[in-house]
Amino acid sequence: MAVEGKTVYTLRDYGVDFEQSSVSIPVAVMVAANIVAQDTLKDDLRTQIGLITLGGFTRDVRQNYEVLTPSVGLIVPQAQRENKWLVRYHDFVTGRKARVEIPTADLNLLDPNGDKADMTDVNIVAFVAAFEAVALGPDGNVAVVDDIIFVARNI
Repeated sequence: MAVEGKTVYTLRDYGVDFEQSSVSIPVAVMVAANIVAQDTLKDDLRTQIGLITLGGFTRDVRQNYEVLTPSVGLIVPQAQRENKWLVRYHDFVTGRKARVEIPTADLNLLDPNGDKADMTDVNIVAFVAAFEAVALGPDGNVAVVDDIIFVARNI
């Protein structure tokens, strides 16, 4: 099994309880030679996740450090941690499948014909590019997004 790092983004939902949920994504291990490039890719991925969700970021954990973000009140009642994007992807080399869930999905980005994200939406396209640029497949190779589906979880 390949050695890998991870990045974890935590989002909070709407309401006074400040419920939180996280998405953990396997990424390349950060070393001196790639830390600037990896940080740039992770910053972009965080931005793109922010554009396809409604929650507010409260934490950003990376291989070498953790970024805490002050929790602020959200004004979008639909920002619920139970509404998630299920990102299904595979390892480009081995084909082995994996998945992650991203909380507080923005349901305005749903394809009008079903429960999947509109893969032509500019924010979804940008998210996929950012995810594939930084995420690793289960065997440590490049990750390729297969689809993004809306799921509701009562966690």
